[in-house]
Amino acid sequence: VIGSSIGAPLLFGPCPPCRIAPGVEAMAEELTEEDLVLPEREFTYVAGSQDRPWQQFTGRWKAIRPHLERAMQAADSDRPLRIVDLGSCTGFFSLQAAHRHPEADVVAIEGSVGVGNGTIGMAGSVRQILSTGAVSTHLRWIQRLNLPNCFVAPEVWDYSRVCDLVSQGRPIADCMFALSVIHHVDNVSLQQYERAGLNRVDGAIDLIGKMLLLSPRHFIELPNTPWLQEVYDRFHTQRAVLEAAALASGREWSFKGPIYSTEWFGIREVWHLEVKVRMPPLDLQTCPFMLLYRGEESELTDAPDDPNNDLGSFDAYGGRAARAAANVPARAPARQGGGSGPAAGGARA
Repeated sequence: VIGSSIGAPLLFGPCPPCRIAPGVEAMAEELTEEDLVLPEREFTYVAGSQDRPWQQFTGRWKAIRPHLERAMQAADSDRPLRIVDLGSCTGFFSLQAAHRHPEADVVAIEGSVGVGNGTIGMAGSVRQILSTGAVSTHLRWIQRLNLPNCFVAPEVWDYSRVCDLVSQGRPIADCMFALSVIHHVDNVSLQQYERAGLNRVDGAIDLIGKMLLLSPRHFIELPNTPWLQEVYDRFHTQRAVLEAAALASGREWSFKGPIYSTEWFGIREVWHLEVKVRMPPLDLQTCPFMLLYRGEESELTDAPDDPNNDLGSFDAYGGRAARAAANVPARAPARQGGGSGPAAGGARA
């Protein structure tokens, strides 16, 4: 028994054997005996009229898995570990990581501001995000698989929120997934870039750079054009975009990849980035997340339509929204070598 990275007890032991989820009859050629076999019909998502192919879920996990294994082995062994899955949607990667790594808490961030789970999160309601199909699926499977180390954090990440997390001066995770989500965070950050004195391109690069400093290890999948069009007009390739963000972070990073590449509205590549110089340790005395759920909480199961059981907007939780706005830089200093984005020295990129 050890303490959880978010304050609750966490039991763990040897990695459990392959678990075929109830009702799943499909073949799983991409998965090993230590992976979950989950039902395709519940975990894919639709963009327009097109489902993202299931083999891209299993293929990405197969590519990430050995690198994540090494990353967890390299992390501090004297404390609980934490993986953050930004834009978790139905939770496919969070569930796989939580099952494969019972020694780590896996926190899935889902704000419902993109294609896979709709845009209802723009209204700022916790209840609405928790009631979306994707989050409901994730919570249901956490309970069905009895994963005590898997959590959902219903919150919208934008430039302000990332600046708030960066201002705390420490990483919030040992490893982060950001798979086909950064363009959605960018899209809800445009007015915040403007207030910070950044144009669209420098704002996006600074956003990604700040996100890098939230963890020493990352798995990142960027979209192709037409998303991030202005960014690609300047940097042309996905690696070049990530290199610019790494420079903006003020830290040196090693690049591996692409460890996976596929066609989905253009070529999408998964890159593994790892910081070269050790970051400060996680602060396990405070929780960086506004709210955490596993699907068993009384406010989710007891009279959810009761107006007295309204979870309200994000502004009600810890004043983080106000602090986030306060931590957006008023004007970003120029970066050496041209451009107007900040070098983010000392900040968590």
